[in-house]
Amino acid sequence: MRTTVALSFCCVLACCSTPTPEPTRQAEPPAQPEPPGKPAPPAQPAPPTQPEPIPATAATPTPTPPSTPAIREAGVPAPASKTILALARAAKLAAPASATTPEPFGPRHYVAIVRTRSGAAPPHFGLHALLLNLPATEGADWTIASSIELLRWSREWADDAEAGTIPTTIAVDDHDDDGELELLVRVRNQIMCGGGGENEVTTLMLVEFAETPPRIALTTEIDHALSNGAVQTKTKVMHEDLDGDGHRDLKIEYRTQDEGQPPVVEERRWRWDPKTDAWARLAADGKWQDYAHKDGCDW
Repeated sequence: MRTTVALSFCCVLACCSTPTPEPTRQAEPPAQPEPPGKPAPPAQPAPPTQPEPIPATAATPTPTPPSTPAIREAGVPAPASKTILALARAAKLAAPASATTPEPFGPRHYVAIVRTRSGAAPPHFGLHALLLNLPATEGADWTIASSIELLRWSREWADDAEAGTIPTTIAVDDHDDDGELELLVRVRNQIMCGGGGENEVTTLMLVEFAETPPRIALTTEIDHALSNGAVQTKTKVMHEDLDGDGHRDLKIEYRTQDEGQPPVVEERRWRWDPKTDAWARLAADGKWQDYAHKDGCDW
């Protein structure tokens, strides 16, 4: 009895139970493709970049590259005055009478001014610039490398001793900054102008000794005075760059004092052109012009 009940119960709980089928899942509908999007508009090209305007500037001369500084020191003792005069006689420069103290003009070179005399009744005098060289060879003697006549004069109204007197000063420098030395000479001479009376005139000369043959690149009168002192002109000479091209030029300030009158001040300018290696004077119309030197009374 007990056994039958147990089996029947087992059949009820497990053995005789029938599994209930799971409900069938409904298939999900297939995914719908996304509608195609509108095509993107083509990229517009960027507008061209406009260059920035260049600010206007005043026209100025283009500075030339600086030249190598010229060497002024000679590196050897200067020749004696008697040596210079002997060299001048050997070169047949009339009759050498005196010589200035020589100035160094680069390695183994000196420059000096020699005054000469020739003829009689009345005698004629001259100034010659000499470039002297001492060769590097052992035991060598001084020689004249080159020379140039600067001035010739005669004073019929004066005696021989006074007529031959002409104060002269020299200075060596690279006055136009071109890398070469020049000789600056100042000579004070007496001349006779129309209307009578002596005029004492100081002349300024710039000599290019680095060229072959040497030449006088610039000549102009500076100080000027009547012998009676009624009219006197004094000057101030300045070397400065006047046009901004990197090279020094020449500016001369004239101050003329007439007896009983207020002084009159005038300025004259000379410009050195590195392209032509020549000097030009600033005219009254503001243009640079070749300067035609006028002697003494008409200057």
